[in-house]
Order: sequence, then C-alpha cells, then structure tokens
Amino acid sequence: NSRYYNPEWGRFINIDNLISFISDSLETNLYIYTNNNCINKVDSSGRGFLSAFAARIASEAKKVIQVGLAGLSYLAGDIIQRRASGNMFAKSFVTPHTPLSDSTQNLLKNELKQSKVIHEAIHNTIKESNQISFNKMVGVEFKTGDLYTSIGKADLYLDGYNDGMVWRVSAVLRDRYDFNDFRKNNSIGNIMNNFGVLMQSTDMIEIYDFEIEFMFYTPVKK
Repeated sequence: NSRYYNPEWGRFINIDNLISFISDSLETNLYIYTNNNCINKVDSSGRGFLSAFAARIASEAKKVIQVGLAGLSYLAGDIIQRRASGNMFAKSFVTPHTPLSDSTQNLLKNELKQSKVIHEAIHNTIKESNQISFNKMVGVEFKTGDLYTSIGKADLYLDGYNDGMVWRVSAVLRDRYDFNDFRKNNSIGNIMNNFGVLMQSTDMIEIYDFEIEFMFYTPVKK
C-alpha cells in the first residue's frame, strides 16, 4: 500500500508494512524514513535505504543496462525478422514516454493492412452494417508472427463510409504495451513474452500506451 508523508513532522502518517531484523533502535520506529537521514539517504522502493551516492550509482548503472538491452532488442528483432517487436521492446527500456517512431509506425501499419485478422474484423463489421456508414470498436487478437509479439490483443476502432462504390474505413488500433503472464511452451514469441515479464517485474522496462492509424478500402458488394 502507499504510505503518506507529512513533511512538517518529518514522519510518515502510517507505518512501514515491511518489518526487518532490528539492528539499531531507530528501526523500531516504523513511521520514520531512511533512519531519519533523508538528506543523505533514499529509499525509492520502500524496501531498504541507500546512501544518496550509492543510489545515484545504482540509477546510472540501470540506465546503462537499459540502453544495452534496448540495443540487443533492435538486433534481435532484425535477426528473427520481427522488427516491430524488437523496436517496441527497445522503446520500453529507453523511451517509454515518447510516441512510437515513424519507422515503427510504418512497420506496424504495413503489417496490419496485410493481416488476415484485420481483414476479417473489417469485413465482418461491414456485413453487420445496414447503413452507409458505421462507427464501432472490436477486439482483435494476433496469434502468429510479428503482430503476436508486438501487439497480441488490442482494441480496433473502425469508422466506415460507403460512397456507393467503395467502403472507406478509417481504423485506429489502440493497446497498452505490457507483459502480464508467463507462457508455457518455448516458442520464440513466448520466450520474448517471458523475458518481458521478468524485465517488467524488476522495473527495467516501463508500460506505455500506443495507437496506430491506417486506412482500409474495399469495394462495395452489389
């Protein structure tokens, strides 16, 4: 649970729920922060304090590791021919708060336009529509290839218009890039997912939201 700090008292207003072995008298007070030495010590995780210098070293070391793993992610994506997956995994290490790069956007757009899953979702929506236009959200799931490891499940927002000859469909795919559960078999996609679960659980990567916009055209069936 979150702990609330009162800066005027220099104390938390609720106790630390992590009880450690008591090595000095200050540790018996569960309302204090970093053994009453918040100028020289930090406790970013709530599980134990470090000197400010040690914390800075640990932070810089983490950044170096993240940059290295991002580079390996780009390389792995090229080697296994899943470039969008490699790009998106690398982004979670170093630039989670920025939009997807143009190159990643273009990779995903091209793959989405060719995806059987997307074609079926759009054509089914057109079949169900009795009007010359529609606006609908459908859930999609990719089970193979680059879209499986980069997206998996997502929401697809469709805005379609029939001009009498062609259906013009504006599509927006929205999703959150995160890793939830370990997967059992040792396929490439599942190995990548399980590594992502490990990285996310250790705060090496950050979750981020993204969206991909693209157009889809299909002839009107008479």
